Amino acid sequence: MIKILFVCAGNTCRSVMAEYISKNIVTELGLMNKFDIRSCGICVNNTQTASFNTIEVIKIFNQDVSKHNAQSITKKLIQDSNYICAMDQLVLLYLREQHGLKVSNNIFCISKEGINDPYGMSVKYYEICRDNIKACLEIIIPKIIKYEKL
Repeated sequence: MIKILFVCAGNTCRSVMAEYISKNIVTELGLMNKFDIRSCGICVNNTQTASFNTIEVIKIFNQDVSKHNAQSITKKLIQDSNYICAMDQLVLLYLREQHGLKVSNNIFCISKEGINDPYGMSVKYYEICRDNIKACLEIIIPKIIKYEKL
């Protein structure tokens, strides 16, 4: 089982989108049974759910994220993950400084620039964020599949 962990700030927007878009990609490839895909945040209110706009923009993938509960990053999540994908450079820096992780082929930022946090923005901004995440994952997921020889 290949375990991928997406990490953002609050686990209500970007990492949630990345989790469910990735699940959609691997499902379309017939490989969902080979993956365990999760998300978390570095400064989380554990009582929060996915933001309303996240719920709305993910519906395009026939995914329901309304029951998603935000969760904090833990040592166990880190240790249990084969790949850790930060949603921006600040989150990656946090992972390096607070958890001693080194950037490598399996610990990386989703893109060179990262994905800006859409929290509190309009649904249009969430759609742009979703599309940017999807474009990045359409590159990352096939690389993981190739590397893992699936």
